[in-house]
Amino acid sequence: MFKLIFFLVGLAAAIVFSALNIGNTSDVSFGFTVLHEIPVFLSISISFLAGAVFTLPFAFFVSLNNKRKKKEQNQKAAKFIDDIRPDDFIPEDLKPVDE
Repeated sequence: MFKLIFFLVGLAAAIVFSALNIGNTSDVSFGFTVLHEIPVFLSISISFLAGAVFTLPFAFFVSLNNKRKKKEQNQKAAKFIDDIRPDDFIPEDLKPVDE
């Protein structure tokens, strides 16, 4: 729920930022070509999106590694629990006495 609220607040801030800077333009050079009179908010937004797109594969890789490690830990714990007999944990004085 909070993620949605933060997303909407961020989106509102981006809209206000773009509305206030609609008249601010600059030239953007790529080395081989120059784009003239590009709005500043547009160049910032495109740069942000490009950074997010290039970051996604790394985040996906880390997520997969974390899931794999957690699965391996769960398998080790399950094997450990399966190897333990319940009688091993009963203290001597609480074991049933045959009369």
